[in-house]
Amino acid sequence: MKIKNFVKQTFSPDSSTPFTSFLYDGKAVRLSMSDFTQKGDIYTATLDELTLSLELALYENDNTAVWMLSFTNNSSQNSKQISKIRAFDASFDRNDSTLLSTLNGDDHNEESFLPRYEKLNADTKLHIEPFQGRCSSITAFPYFDISDEDGVMVCAVGWTGQWCMDINCDECTFAIDAGLADADLYLKPEESIRTVRMCVMCHEGCAEDARRKFRRFTIKNYSPLKEQENPLLPLAISNFNRYFWTDPAWHCEPMHLDHIDRMGGVGGTDTYWLDAVWFKNGFPLGVGNFTFDPGFEENGLKKIAEATHKYGMQFLVWFEPERVYDTSDTWRDHPEFLISCEDAVTEGLPVDVKNHLFNLCDPEARAWLVDTIVSFMQENSIDIYRQDFNMDPLPYWRHADEPGRRGLTEIKYIDGLYKLWDALRERIPGLIIDNCASGGRRIDFEANSRTVPLWRSDAGCGMEYPDRPLYSWEQNQTFSLNRYIAYHATGVWAADAYSVRSTGTSGLGYTICMEDEKSIADMTKCLEEFSKLRNYFNGDFYAHSEPLLDRNAIVSCQYDIGNKGVLYVLAREYCEEKSYTAKFAAVDEEKLYSICMHYEDLSVKMMQLSGKELKDGIKLDISPRVSYAIEYEALN
Repeated sequence: MKIKNFVKQTFSPDSSTPFTSFLYDGKAVRLSMSDFTQKGDIYTATLDELTLSLELALYENDNTAVWMLSFTNNSSQNSKQISKIRAFDASFDRNDSTLLSTLNGDDHNEESFLPRYEKLNADTKLHIEPFQGRCSSITAFPYFDISDEDGVMVCAVGWTGQWCMDINCDECTFAIDAGLADADLYLKPEESIRTVRMCVMCHEGCAEDARRKFRRFTIKNYSPLKEQENPLLPLAISNFNRYFWTDPAWHCEPMHLDHIDRMGGVGGTDTYWLDAVWFKNGFPLGVGNFTFDPGFEENGLKKIAEATHKYGMQFLVWFEPERVYDTSDTWRDHPEFLISCEDAVTEGLPVDVKNHLFNLCDPEARAWLVDTIVSFMQENSIDIYRQDFNMDPLPYWRHADEPGRRGLTEIKYIDGLYKLWDALRERIPGLIIDNCASGGRRIDFEANSRTVPLWRSDAGCGMEYPDRPLYSWEQNQTFSLNRYIAYHATGVWAADAYSVRSTGTSGLGYTICMEDEKSIADMTKCLEEFSKLRNYFNGDFYAHSEPLLDRNAIVSCQYDIGNKGVLYVLAREYCEEKSYTAKFAAVDEEKLYSICMHYEDLSVKMMQLSGKELKDGIKLDISPRVSYAIEYEALN
């Protein structure tokens, strides 16, 4: 089967082409559509005591399928053993041009989200799996595409835990399977589990066009912002703790009220971002507390919320509900809600025994947590919920598994995580959930349908230094993540055009020192431009250069929303080139365009150029660490 034909060939009702598999009592089971009977929107099949339920959504115009397999034991006895559960299991034609493209996972450094390419040769054997239970951590990223000269298949894994993918090739074919990394379990009577959700889009054309099509598809169908007319991420005063970590005033209400007054309503700012500071015992020892640090004890967060709303801004607040530290209120009052690893040393598990995992598998625990978060947000008038997760859960999951039921804790935990997010969104309509996990270590198809990563990597947790060229890391992360996902953001540490252009997406947290009047004035000017240009980021993304670590390079990208857009050119700090020709994609040679040139000093120049002139390119003067933002709009 050719990769471009997978969706059409596989998901017709009577197709006998297998696409998903598992082992049942040690024997391979490969399922095709012909094995299922349709009942409404659900397809079912039976296998001894098991009922297999397939959720399938077909988008014929986009040549895309989204599916998930669930298992239910309908008998009065334990099921036989179920293992090696692979949501996606298929074989394809291979030739010398077949190429896998994906990204690195997040490791909060220069390597985070850099592209990874693997040519699929006859002897290729490839295994990809994230680190210790967070789906996009370090060693894996759950979006990828496979291309050859005939077409492209863009794939997304929907599992916010430990997934894996294997690719094995021979002379003419390659086999791919992706799913749960380590499940070997039986189901008790009447017990059910869900598994990985997969999304696969097929496209006849090049990989870049396929990724743009996939990005449009997810914006329309699988984004938590899809109901918004013009979805934008927050442009936030991000009063980040690295400036004030040792300053006691940061842990008190007055500083925040002062900073809101200094920056409220400036340059399109629409959010005040309060990070890990408000709770008793502070970060990290206070996780598990929903009571206040003494600096906030008198009023809670009510006055900060009131001041934020006075300027027409939203109030974003940090939580970390899944990690519970020894001595916290939750640890003391609800030990029955926790997964602990006190004997981790004897088992050799890589955990901090003072950290406990809140048991999202438990419906009672989850209901308590939903009530606690919703009540806290309502009492303190919080608009945006930021959920962080600074621990690796895999050892806790495996420690809690019953004998013979390896992987079950993870499955029920991840299902519980989705139910937590869904319940919060149901209880607080229109809620934006920021999904953070030591940065961007939980970015996947299921998470991205409910949440947005507003802090896409902890690479952003610090200012730029000579040996830490943060600007280039941020450029690379934008270029890389934009291949597959539309909504992601981070923070900027400097109030100059180059830094903001290198960092901003449709949202931005600015982490300047708000005690410095010059920084405030400079950032105000930068945000005037950013507020105007951020609307283009929902458009099609064109990378005119690869993400790379070369500090001599010139990089360029473009966002187009049909007849208008913006093109960025960013010369890095050691660039020796004197000029660069910026060539535009997605313009019509027959049309005349209005051009607004935004220079490094934030000055602007208006002109008119034809579409042909834009395609041929605008020649720009270049010097180290100089940038341009070139806005264009068709006039006819």
